[in-house]
Amino acid sequence: MKATDAVLVVVVAILLTACAGPTPTRDGATISEQTAPRFAVGGPDAEGYGVRDGYPIGDRSTFFVHRLFFVGSQSHLDEIFEGRVIRKAVTPSRLTRVMEPAIRWDFQGEAFTLDDYLARNPATGLLIARGDTIYVERYQYGRNDHQRFTSHSMAKTVTSMLIGIAIAEGRIRSVDDMAAVYVPALAGTEYGRTSLRHLLQMSSGVRFVENYSGTDDLTTLAASTFLQWSDGGVAAVTPFNERVRGSGTLFAYASVETQGAISRRRSGSRSARKQTRRGSSTGRGKKQRTAASTPCCVITRGSDCSWPKTATGAGGRSFPPRGSRTRRRCAWTSRTCVRAW
Repeated sequence: MKATDAVLVVVVAILLTACAGPTPTRDGATISEQTAPRFAVGGPDAEGYGVRDGYPIGDRSTFFVHRLFFVGSQSHLDEIFEGRVIRKAVTPSRLTRVMEPAIRWDFQGEAFTLDDYLARNPATGLLIARGDTIYVERYQYGRNDHQRFTSHSMAKTVTSMLIGIAIAEGRIRSVDDMAAVYVPALAGTEYGRTSLRHLLQMSSGVRFVENYSGTDDLTTLAASTFLQWSDGGVAAVTPFNERVRGSGTLFAYASVETQGAISRRRSGSRSARKQTRRGSSTGRGKKQRTAASTPCCVITRGSDCSWPKTATGAGGRSFPPRGSRTRRRCAWTSRTCVRAW
């Protein structure tokens, strides 16, 4: 859930220009002070976020309402809700580290550095990587590189990869099938009459207002899932049943799209088990390199359907590998890891 003063859980930036640095070291080897992650107990308005109380976690009714719990909850969400562990890779893909470069930029006539950014923004973690190389890894508010940060919408990428894998395995026949074919509970609803393709493209045409006002449809959806005002899963989706335009005609960002339910039904297992088996290895055979270097977690909200639009929890270094490193692993094995539609 987004708010003006919400904590930025993890910021993952891609450097578009090459950065100079010393001879790199490998993640997992002895890390020098120059290349090690940097940690800070405080951060902007640390008092308001609970530094005196050790950044308390809160509970289901308070964790995203009161800012005192914003920091603690977003790195301990699997302690507030039921979660399923995605086991870490036996042989994780290794990340190269270099000494943090001097990064500066100008904005409105002023010069800024990363120190300025972190002093002004309540980011619990900032990680900048390019390819397999980590250039910056910093944490504030007492967070560290062993905690599982809530991914929020980065989980959408993982979910779409699981759909592609399900297609490759023959569990989904076509992205042009209607959603109700795979989730019968959606039959008779506008989402059920929408193709998987248009759900994946966020062009369902179903009305869903996501403007982060605190009174929008996303707030209602969060109450039905996070706060469990409904049974969750499909029951949280069916109230949004007004088609305002033809499907496939306009992209409209909406966290309500139902790919998580489809993936779970067609994989025969919850998202966590499927990600453990496929999502983290994206390749066949025990010798394939894998991305996740720490255990991850998928929050299930106590319903029959995982909530992968927002709630994969992972260590900061587990996020950068997902896209670029999946592509590299495919190149290593000369095979298609995730099938195109």
